[in-house]
Amino acid sequence: MARLELNAAQIRLVPFRFAKQKVDRVSKVMRDTAVARIPKKTGATARKAYIKSRASGVNHYTAQIGFRTIVALWLDRGTAPHQEPMSGYGRMTFYWEKVGHWVTLYHVNHPGIKGSRFLTDTLYIAKADGFDISINFGNLPT
Repeated sequence: MARLELNAAQIRLVPFRFAKQKVDRVSKVMRDTAVARIPKKTGATARKAYIKSRASGVNHYTAQIGFRTIVALWLDRGTAPHQEPMSGYGRMTFYWEKVGHWVTLYHVNHPGIKGSRFLTDTLYIAKADGFDISINFGNLPT
């Protein structure tokens, strides 16, 4: 049997008595599937995908699939409407013809996004290969 854990934007396969080759194969398929399902406008997120594998005792081999950016979690789970600070110099100044004068913005109101579940939906690949699935959202960043 095996356990699959999802913590923040990472998936960990924790197998018991599974061959290393099977864990490696499943983790690569999961990573490639997750990358293929990322919304196309966020190509930088796809380049930050990784697999980290290691043996940790007899008959115990772990593969971790994740993304080196918090953006992956936001894309997967979605976000509520929120304010974002301006990047660069911390402000944006432009002439707004509608109001007839110069305007400086220090933040923008982001409408939020619907989660695409590109990462969590790949869990079913592991389930089809005989891994038990357990999801833990306790380590989500605040």
